[in-house]
Amino acid sequence: MKIAVLGNSRFTVSFIKGLRKVVNNKLILISLKKKYEPKNSINMKNFAKKNKITFFQTENINSKSTYDFLKSSNLDLIISSWPKIISNKIIDIPRIGTIGSHPTSLPKNRGRHPLHWLINMGCKTSHLSFFFMDKSIDGGRLISRYKYSIKSSENINSLEKKIQKLAFKACQDVYKKVIKKNFLGSFQNEKASNYLRKRNITDLIVNLKMNYQSIKKLVNSYSSPYQGAILISNFEIFRILKIEKIYGNLSYNEIGKILKINKSSIVTRCSDSLIRIHLKKSKKNNLKIGKYIYDPNYYSLKSKSFFKKLDKMFKENQ
Repeated sequence: MKIAVLGNSRFTVSFIKGLRKVVNNKLILISLKKKYEPKNSINMKNFAKKNKITFFQTENINSKSTYDFLKSSNLDLIISSWPKIISNKIIDIPRIGTIGSHPTSLPKNRGRHPLHWLINMGCKTSHLSFFFMDKSIDGGRLISRYKYSIKSSENINSLEKKIQKLAFKACQDVYKKVIKKNFLGSFQNEKASNYLRKRNITDLIVNLKMNYQSIKKLVNSYSSPYQGAILISNFEIFRILKIEKIYGNLSYNEIGKILKINKSSIVTRCSDSLIRIHLKKSKKNNLKIGKYIYDPNYYSLKSKSFFKKLDKMFKENQ
């Protein structure tokens, strides 16, 4: 048997390591070239070399060169954690099929940026789902689901690590089901399905009119390896590392007023709490005690070009 694994992340690595515990088949690893990698990517070329795995890099999984390579490999199975849509032409190459993965309780929460949304929606549990891919988005025949918890303190990094650990064991079960037991999967309940939308720049911006818990979820969902949630002050963009709740009297403190500053953090107020916001270093620094961090709409109304610049920066970093 020949198996191709598609992906660029630690999840892909964890899956391959688990898979090699139960198979001696020849593996092929496909990843994106560095220029096109998502933020949570790692050096797959080094991993493949170290583990003596056939390696192929591409700019586009649906390109003719990628198709020709996969087609000529006489594949029995593709297992994918690919960050972009894969064409039916690629999905249909392997003899047995193409298995996809999605870190939600399919058919619920199909679609884009699932971990970001799970944190922001305050979900307490979800599943890592495996399914046979077809022309629909995350809608193929379901093979297995593996439950995991989401703590209130969870950030994107800790959640990804939790799913990576789960993938190591889950892949062995999935392989045995599909190969040893010839399981063809079960149809998903379309009436129970929903789709998560693609992120945009406004999803990263903290508005201090939000309550503490909402801000915390937003900050946690864009923590490392991502660049961080955004705070705007006087048309300067600050990236947030983390936030802390401070207990104190709210009676005389307006929302967004800067109360304290040190080298790496400021103290201000959101809708229901005093908070300390830890920031990444910035070349400029327009933060001053007694000044205000306004609602992001204020900056939008004052300068449309500023938000166009911000949106461009966001798209370049996806």
